[in-house]
Amino acid sequence: MPKEFEVHMNESTWPDELEALVAAPESHIVLFENESVRMLRVIVPAGTTEPLHVHPLPSVMIVDEPA
Repeated sequence: MPKEFEVHMNESTWPDELEALVAAPESHIVLFENESVRMLRVIVPAGTTEPLHVHPLPSVMIVDEPA
């Protein structure tokens, strides 16, 4: 992990550039968003990796289909 991110591992705030929609926009698509919830569609093709990113709010993941 790059040194500039290590300081944030135990903090509740993260750099804006690590937010999933900024750091990994090619795999994260907003399906719905309001003041209470954000629903994302995330597609990570088999054999690929995503850049380092965070989902700063509590998250629930539903795997529809394994790659």
